[in-house]
Amino acid sequence: MTEIIGFADLMGWGPAIAFLAALLQTATGFGFSLIAAPLLLLVYAPQTAIQLNIILGLVVSVIMLPRAAREADAALLRRMVIGTLVGAPLGLAIFVSGNVVLLKGIVAALALGLALLLALRFRFARSAGRDYGIGAASGLLTTSIGVPGPPLMLYFSGGQFSKKVARATTLTFFLFAYGGSLAFQVAGSGVADGVGAAALVCLPLTLLGVAGGQLIFGFINQRVFVRMIWALLVATGLYLLHTLL
Repeated sequence: MTEIIGFADLMGWGPAIAFLAALLQTATGFGFSLIAAPLLLLVYAPQTAIQLNIILGLVVSVIMLPRAAREADAALLRRMVIGTLVGAPLGLAIFVSGNVVLLKGIVAALALGLALLLALRFRFARSAGRDYGIGAASGLLTTSIGVPGPPLMLYFSGGQFSKKVARATTLTFFLFAYGGSLAFQVAGSGVADGVGAAALVCLPLTLLGVAGGQLIFGFINQRVFVRMIWALLVATGLYLLHTLL
């Protein structure tokens, strides 16, 4: 379904998706867009779904910023933000096209490809150049499909970053990625139809999901953390492929 559905349906599906995505994002540092983007594409028109996803993700990042900023890797964060400024304009052209098949196909291929690399225990050494590159890739994906997380998931899992640093740096970075990408989208194509009303409807359960995720985080160890990342990637990729058949 690619058209905006009725208000009664939005009251059920939109907030439920937002709650689940916020819960996972807050608990792991990842997952909001990987869960929300493909499901919202089934409920809303493509550009509305992507902008709604970015707005709600931005809300989660703002709420988590005070604590996350203190625990983030400052040098890594700075390089990724600079990289985002390069990647974000490139993704805008894909977003403006509004091609739902293209959008879903990109997310599915990316998610399954990253899951395969994680399953093969792909590893690479961290470097300043890769920090910039990961930021650029994330910026491109955020403006195009509203999904900044996959490059960071691979980098933090493959690079053996601690759970605490990975989560804090990601949550802080998403504030810049979501905020900058939303600004690029609004400047390039305007505000999508119905996105303001949809955001207001979804906001209460988004906040509830953030509260629940903070409680869950303390019970997740490093091994479970990596497994959750892998499961999110596989589930998202397979589900999107199914919707394209």
